[in-house]
Amino acid sequence: MFQLPPLIILPRPVAWIIASIVSFWLSISSAVQFLLILMALDYSTGLIAGAIEKKLSSDKAWIGIGRKGLVLLLVTATHVAAKALSIEYDLGSLIATAYCVSELISITENCARSGVRVPAKLLELLEKARDIAWKGPERRVNPDPTFAGVERRGNGKPTH
Repeated sequence: MFQLPPLIILPRPVAWIIASIVSFWLSISSAVQFLLILMALDYSTGLIAGAIEKKLSSDKAWIGIGRKGLVLLLVTATHVAAKALSIEYDLGSLIATAYCVSELISITENCARSGVRVPAKLLELLEKARDIAWKGPERRVNPDPTFAGVERRGNGKPTH
């Protein structure tokens, strides 16, 4: 006769805590989930790099945690503000994605500091992605939009 394996029974408070964590995780956007995972990986690789370089500092570690906390507050504030202003785009996820690029670069740098060979092309692509995330795509902008299309004399002044 077929028997089911015995169930693991958790105390109710432990089950509630696990259920709350799972519920929270499933309620946030995938961009924020990815950001949280990358932040944990960045922190871990930073600790490893610091240990290898013999420059491990609890002060630097706490500063790093504080900065990551501020990034999460910024993402949350952006998300809440967008909802309050009835903006149809998820700006919180947009900001989280920009920070994901920075975290990827930091993880790569930590690996390089630890002695891992990092392909130059990967660094180049990550730098380009960071520039796009923070500065936007490259655009040709008229240097003086006030006089767009106005003919200029030899001395640079517009002709009337």
